[in-house]
Amino acid sequence: MIKAIETIYNNYRFRSRLEARWAVFFDTLGIRYVYEKEGYELEGIWYLPDFWLPAQEMWVEIKGDKPTEKEVEKALLLCMLSKKRVAIAWGSIDTNFIFNEVYVPFHYAEEDIDSCTIEEEQVWAECPICHKVDIVHGGFIRNLGCDCSTHQTPRIVDAFKAARQARFEHR
Repeated sequence: MIKAIETIYNNYRFRSRLEARWAVFFDTLGIRYVYEKEGYELEGIWYLPDFWLPAQEMWVEIKGDKPTEKEVEKALLLCMLSKKRVAIAWGSIDTNFIFNEVYVPFHYAEEDIDSCTIEEEQVWAECPICHKVDIVHGGFIRNLGCDCSTHQTPRIVDAFKAARQARFEHR
């Protein structure tokens, strides 16, 4: 096994350069994060998640390689017990990055059972109106959950206004 290189960035001592790169990613987008916020005991299993993103109400776990079955089990437990999303990022960070699995709290109303479901192919997206940033299925901005109902860009909105306000001569 290759040992990760501890890296200091933004007054944090990250356990790996990959974690530090994700911190740079979050900082660049203005996403507030807390690194290793707190450790948890999840049904006898100790877990220290890498990042807590308060605005997204989401945990993000960073792995160099595809997570093991035990690592996936911990993420799923964290999702179920905290009732918050948990994303596991692994491999290199680049513009085509896809979260292969994101654990999302789910409530079965009829059975009164809290569980988590897996959503695949989640990517980072930004609303062009309010600039909310979050991970969403397939990059569809309609899934961002912000109050911007149309997600139209300012240019499109200006075009509608110009067309609506245009005055024409009568002949």
